[in-house]
Amino acid sequence: MKLKTLSCDMTTVKKDITRFFPIWGIYLVLGILTVLTATSHTQPGDIAHSLSRALKPTVVFTFLYAAVSAQLLFGDLYNSRMCNALHAMPLRRERWFADHLLSGFLFFLIPSLVLSVLLASQLGTFWYLGFAWLGALSLQYLFFFGLAVFSVFCAGNRLGMIAIYGIINFFSPLVQLFANSIYRPLLYGLSERMALKTLLCPFAHLLSFDDYWKIRMHDFSRDFAFDGFTENWNYLWIVAAIGVVLLALALLLYRRRALEDAGEFITFKPIAPLFLIIYTLCWSIFFTLFSSMFGVTSPENGQLASIAMMTLGAVIGFFTGQMFLRRTVSVFKPKIIAGGAVLIVAFLASLLITKADPAGITTWVPRKDQVKSVTFSSSTYLRPDSPQFTDPEDIQKVIDIHHILVNSEHLSAGSPRVYTVATFSYTMADGSEKVRQYYIPRNSSAAEEFTKLASHPKVVFGYETTWELFTKQVRTIITPNGQSLPAKDARSLLEALRADCEAGHMSDIYDAHGDRYFESFQIFIEYYDMSSPSTGTSDIAIYPDAANTIAWLKAHNMLDPRLSDTEKLG
Repeated sequence: MKLKTLSCDMTTVKKDITRFFPIWGIYLVLGILTVLTATSHTQPGDIAHSLSRALKPTVVFTFLYAAVSAQLLFGDLYNSRMCNALHAMPLRRERWFADHLLSGFLFFLIPSLVLSVLLASQLGTFWYLGFAWLGALSLQYLFFFGLAVFSVFCAGNRLGMIAIYGIINFFSPLVQLFANSIYRPLLYGLSERMALKTLLCPFAHLLSFDDYWKIRMHDFSRDFAFDGFTENWNYLWIVAAIGVVLLALALLLYRRRALEDAGEFITFKPIAPLFLIIYTLCWSIFFTLFSSMFGVTSPENGQLASIAMMTLGAVIGFFTGQMFLRRTVSVFKPKIIAGGAVLIVAFLASLLITKADPAGITTWVPRKDQVKSVTFSSSTYLRPDSPQFTDPEDIQKVIDIHHILVNSEHLSAGSPRVYTVATFSYTMADGSEKVRQYYIPRNSSAAEEFTKLASHPKVVFGYETTWELFTKQVRTIITPNGQSLPAKDARSLLEALRADCEAGHMSDIYDAHGDRYFESFQIFIEYYDMSSPSTGTSDIAIYPDAANTIAWLKAHNMLDPRLSDTEKLG
């Protein structure tokens, strides 16, 4: 009876471990440095807490280490002579694959196990978290190593492997970069605030994790308790399972791999067109961003300049990509040129369709009855304290400005005629959120109306109730000369401030005050916060054109002498 062949040859595994000792030795040294940082505390609870956060930077190490390990272990496939000599021997591909796969796991496991034992010795009653740390690292490595090995067998040389590994890892951010750099500028009003969908990019998503377990301290007594593991582990298990699937696919590709593919850029031909498209678009993005740095694609030159640079980048990307795939510079042939022309025409057609906006994105303005609330800002982003309007009358004011702005499409970022930025975030009645962003021109009706909106008392004072209730909550006002004005004496000052708000002189927009923007001074208002037993404060900027407030302060001799002695105010 014929004996079954062993799945692994330990001689090959030992050779891999000794041959590539420097790579996992470096990993061990970096790991020790990480451990030293995490165990710089004296209390085991502090160490356990720091250890949970120390898993965040290990994502970068694991990402690089997995790629380097896979390239070294399976690098023989990239040399034609070595590849042919290797497969001329009586060697089963599955066994050779399993040998190096085991070596790859040991590259990670040996140094990580040493580090875990060292950590467990420092964690006291939390010793088991040292091995939980090992488990989290193992799941990370399983994903990245599985993806790296899969990339190895998709490519025929090291450069191709790096390209595929990078593209698969960062496919989601790349797609968003394409949309933001090429298509979004063609849709006037579409907000630049497009959050990165990290869920589809494990590298970025794992970096966003803060804790893998919770450590609680009792009343500052240095008595710590373990509160359990976080939900981040669910994502780790999912990506680790994906890594196992990728390893199985890598073995399937290896079994079907032709020896003559050694040295080719890509051996798995079905992904070659996808690589070419992504590579071409990357060049298009590069030319767009690079040319914008030198003003070639500035708003004054119009969108035709941007489209021209996009097209130039796409042409260069297509033909250099063909050079990589065909391993020759002789790619300017009729058939290849025709394929490039089809790709470029399709790309330009997508730009034209986007510009035509058949979905009506650029002309969309909501109705008042569709909006539950609206938050706005005079900058390119919405701050946590940005005002939110729920009153139908205020919502209609925002919608009216929005109507005016959809007809100002000729303006864009960087134009010297821009007055300010207007960012609107609508919370719709159905719970969805729609964000629009516009650049308001100077000396326009939209600028005037937006200035009044930005001077709304709710925006200036930051209250969330009504004006009447807010004035009743005011406890103290500190005037510019440092005097504390009780609320009972401050009613008239609050009314003066409100009058300047209604006149549009209290907004924080630079161009609303011209060169005298920096001549402002502060009034501090302390009021009861209804949401907590504490008090809240507001720092109100008073600009030189706030005539009512300045007149009140002068009449009551409450203006700082250094200000009142000048002729700048009033």
